[in-house]
Amino acid sequence: MTFSVTRRAVASALIVLSSVTFGVASASAARVQGDTGPPATKKQCLRILKGNQRDLASARKAFPALKQAAAAKVDARRHYAATLRSQHDAIQPQIDAIMNTNTEGLSQGDVDAMNARIESLLAQQRALSLKVDTAEGKTDEAVFALQAVINKHASDEKNWPIHIKQIKRYCAKM
Repeated sequence: MTFSVTRRAVASALIVLSSVTFGVASASAARVQGDTGPPATKKQCLRILKGNQRDLASARKAFPALKQAAAAKVDARRHYAATLRSQHDAIQPQIDAIMNTNTEGLSQGDVDAMNARIESLLAQQRALSLKVDTAEGKTDEAVFALQAVINKHASDEKNWPIHIKQIKRYCAKM
């Protein structure tokens, strides 16, 4: 009697731990989707264990490529934002040069052309300002995505081995 209660308690603990640690649905929701609870045989238990070990191995194998892709995306977004920022910053000296031009001796048409050019440059500057803000926001999103990949890997490296040890212990008791 005590042994079966202990097995049941260990199985429940495994299900709760996996749902909390790995974001799996709760035990009752998992049962609705076809999960039958703890494995009935040692063979099933070992199959689950091997599957979890494969999942951990594939996550470890995939991590460098995921991290590299996320880092490349961050670099590309930073480069694009820097390009837009430099275009934006290059406009102000042009505006200043036109505004500092001596207008003595110029016709009204020339002054109007200068004012039109200033307005055109200001419109470009406003449009680029919005693009720079958007590009910097997307850069921040890419940095957060990279950090999420790194954090998930760290969490997996910490939690998966514990989870696998618990399953091994459970299987050994069968």
